[in-house]
Amino acid sequence: METETSVYQLKRSRSFSESENEEEAKPSKRVMTIKNDTGCEIVDNSDSDISEIIPSQIPCSGPISLQNISSDEENDDSDYDEEEINRDVQNKSIFVRRIMHSTTTKRGKAKRSDRVYNSKCCCPFCRQMCSSFAQHIFSKKHYNEPEVKKVLALKGKHRKTLLAVLRSKGSNIHNENVIKQKKGEILLARRSGKEQFDVTKYGPCPNCFGWLRLSVLDRHQTHCPVNKNSSVHVSKGSLLMQSAVLAGRVTEQASQALVKEVFSIMLDDKVGKIAKADSLIIALGNQWLTRNIGNKLMRKYYVSAVMRLASRLLIQLRIMATPETGNHLENYLHPMFFTHVARAALKVARQDSDDEENLEAPSNAIKLSYDLKRVGNIKLAKAIKNGDEENRKAAKDFLKLMEIEWTTKLSRVLLHERKNNKENLLPLPKDIEKLASYIKREMEAFDTADTSYDNYRKAVVLVESNLITYNRRRPGEVQAMR
Repeated sequence: METETSVYQLKRSRSFSESENEEEAKPSKRVMTIKNDTGCEIVDNSDSDISEIIPSQIPCSGPISLQNISSDEENDDSDYDEEEINRDVQNKSIFVRRIMHSTTTKRGKAKRSDRVYNSKCCCPFCRQMCSSFAQHIFSKKHYNEPEVKKVLALKGKHRKTLLAVLRSKGSNIHNENVIKQKKGEILLARRSGKEQFDVTKYGPCPNCFGWLRLSVLDRHQTHCPVNKNSSVHVSKGSLLMQSAVLAGRVTEQASQALVKEVFSIMLDDKVGKIAKADSLIIALGNQWLTRNIGNKLMRKYYVSAVMRLASRLLIQLRIMATPETGNHLENYLHPMFFTHVARAALKVARQDSDDEENLEAPSNAIKLSYDLKRVGNIKLAKAIKNGDEENRKAAKDFLKLMEIEWTTKLSRVLLHERKNNKENLLPLPKDIEKLASYIKREMEAFDTADTSYDNYRKAVVLVESNLITYNRRRPGEVQAMR
């Protein structure tokens, strides 16, 4: 042990002398041998985040801690120059570190490489920022963690993969907290050299938790180190939904906009009360509100219709299933209840009891097919986030059954037939002339001095009617006018 300690001190002193000559260069190689509970020597190499495990031939009485190997820092942008960070285009309190290059150190000395090692990562156990993830989690502070022991028990590529997943999990926890607080640094798996940074265009991979650009999330699946079934196709929409839940953008708590806009106009009947109480339907409403964020006039009606449709499906499921199943929509997103969900969807589409191929509202079945996939992905992402393997498998199997057995062919055929057979009756020319003359006469005789509500409403109706008949505009376009 004395020889081993002296070698460590010698190499440690060399490391410090080299770092003084070259501050911003890549940290010099430090080799520290420690023994853990498994009887293995951990060789800590600061050139890499991955440490090698060498079988120990010398018995060890107990673990030796690594001293001063974590560099924890507060997540505050006051420590950085504006040249070192890119701020979010919408919220200037959120930022990301730039990729920096420099041929000299801060003291003006030449460097062997122009790369500046300024990236940080977050520990998933203590939530502290560190510059070397491997050194931090292999320290005395965390080496007894079960997940760290799993990393130490592996070798080669598998060990590197598990270590990268741990690092990404810590980054995802940190980023989710930054989004909630709307302040702090976003940790990306791959940083971009672009000047513009928009945090809404980034999100975590549902498999490895690394934060990537959402536009490349589907392509990343073929190279994802954790995705063992890369040959299985997963739609981009499903990946984006799971990513939004993991990032905390879609939650089971009603957002302020959902409460203020949607809940206030939703009919307060049995269907509306269930829609406001079920957590999965609320998460669906949050997601639909985000999808229609640009349509401020109509989005509340769209979201209300989607939530009420899902609520009607849940009511039918409660009628069909046993009381032990549960009262929430999440309980029915299980492969065991897939048949119940399909039958309940036909009930919502108002299937004719005498003719099974006749649906009174076939569009409801088509809408539910999309919304069920969305809530299924929300449940899957929630299970991944909480480490719930049972619900994760149930959600995946349910989505797989949706892909294999669910079909909307009958609904689409019925809609196509009804569209072709629909009679579009045109108004008679005499009726159009009569309406135009009536509007003109009423507008000429309108009393502008009367400021009562009834007179104001009459003025609005006359003006909008005149615009529709004169310009042949759709009612929706006139409705959007301020």
